[in-house]
Amino acid sequence: MFTDKAQAIVDLAKDYAFSSGDAALTLAPLLTAMGAQTEAGSLLGECLGISSEKLRELSSMVPAPAACPGKIPMDEATRAALSHARTLTEEVPDSWQPGLIDVRHLAAAL
Repeated sequence: MFTDKAQAIVDLAKDYAFSSGDAALTLAPLLTAMGAQTEAGSLLGECLGISSEKLRELSSMVPAPAACPGKIPMDEATRAALSHARTLTEEVPDSWQPGLIDVRHLAAAL
């Protein structure tokens, strides 16, 4: 479903959610994880009109994540964003891995 880079972001978001004591993966940890990564932060910043430096600064305000030991459910907003990212893979597929959600699909969906 995800490219390696996008999967790493989702996994980091789960870690942020787990560390915060959230019962579900919400958009906030997903945005934090994207902002913490150089490429993803740059793409997300472009989509939102915010500098990648500002996104990294905001992401650094969140405590370091602890590894999530298992699965964590997604809330409806996160599920909708990932569904939109999936739709984008059909409209603008990754040339190397068509059908998989890439970082740019995540950034555009959020």
